[in-house]
Amino acid sequence: MFARSVFQSVLERLQAEDAAADPADTPSARIAGLGAGFAAETQAMASGVAVEQAYADMAGPPTPPPPPEPAATKLEPDVPAEEESPPEPPSFLSRLTLEEVLADLGIRPGDNPTRLAEQRRAFAALNHPDRHDPSHRAAATRRMMLANMLVDEALRRWRRAEARAAPRAPSRPRPQGQH
Repeated sequence: MFARSVFQSVLERLQAEDAAADPADTPSARIAGLGAGFAAETQAMASGVAVEQAYADMAGPPTPPPPPEPAATKLEPDVPAEEESPPEPPSFLSRLTLEEVLADLGIRPGDNPTRLAEQRRAFAALNHPDRHDPSHRAAATRRMMLANMLVDEALRRWRRAEARAAPRAPSRPRPQGQH
């Protein structure tokens, strides 16, 4: 009954129009005077030639590889290379007792949370394990654990003191006759 579908008839009409069109009138993605257009042409992109050409254009002329470096000659092959000794630890990293860390922190009774936070930050700026050589990180970690514990305890004490000092709301009297 139907010899051709609508799709087939539209496709044949488009193919006939393409065959009759003048190639000079066909719009191009290229701009006269430029080596590349703003939009890639489908066939060139599908084959990958345009991409390869773009990389080649950006790279410029090929550069020769650098000459291989001569192999290092060992003066004394039987002597092992000396390992670098770790740097000397700062003197404060040897202060590991609770009392020494407390003195280094400078916490005083009545310090408010803002001051405690400042002291914690200043202490961490000098003592944080990431700021020290790996061979000294255990001592720095211990100092930071003690300092954090001391600051947290000082904050708890400050909050308890503030809660005790805050005026309490008067309690409501119970109605008589109820238990």
